[in-house]
Amino acid sequence: MLNTNKPESDENERKVPENNNTESQDDSFDSLLEELSASIELDNVHKICALIKDKFEQFNDRFLHLLQEQQKQSDNFERYLQIVADCQKQTSAFANNQFEKNALHPAIETVDSLTRLIEQIHDQTTNLSEAQIQCPLFKPILSSIAQAVQVAQAKRQYLDIESIEPDELGDFDPNKHEIMQAVVTNDNSKHKKVKETLVPGLIYRGKALRQAKVSVYRYDENQ
Repeated sequence: MLNTNKPESDENERKVPENNNTESQDDSFDSLLEELSASIELDNVHKICALIKDKFEQFNDRFLHLLQEQQKQSDNFERYLQIVADCQKQTSAFANNQFEKNALHPAIETVDSLTRLIEQIHDQTTNLSEAQIQCPLFKPILSSIAQAVQVAQAKRQYLDIESIEPDELGDFDPNKHEIMQAVVTNDNSKHKKVKETLVPGLIYRGKALRQAKVSVYRYDENQ
């Protein structure tokens, strides 16, 4: 007669622990260790644990190394960004300097020269005789010149342009004046004083764009 009963499981067969949702993670881990200990010799368990520990330490060392490399790359990237920013500033400053030197400054000097020329023309027209001023032919021209002077002076003031024209016996300033001629004098009080402005200088936005060319007294007791 056939035996219908299911054969009993082998005692050495590994039983799968039931998943108990109420057990904590530590209890599950302890149960797993106990089961491993029951099926594996104790020496082998120690060897496996030592191997796992060794692999974990290797992984931890590798992970720390990667963190250090990432930090180095991050530091290098920050330094690279700083270098790029510094280069951009230097390039911008150089470009601005070249622009001011080669384009802006000549334009400012041209504005100043034209303003002076218009002022000179206006001064000359004011010296005309009354009959010439009242002449119908001259009136519109004189009116246009007067308006041009006002416009030029307003633009000059708007651009913050000033002339460097030291008065006679004014102090010599090496930052604003350039000595073109020395005039000997026996008056010690005039020593290093400006005698005359030969060519006016130019100040743009508070900075001497062109030094005034001047003659300066030089004291000589033998004179």
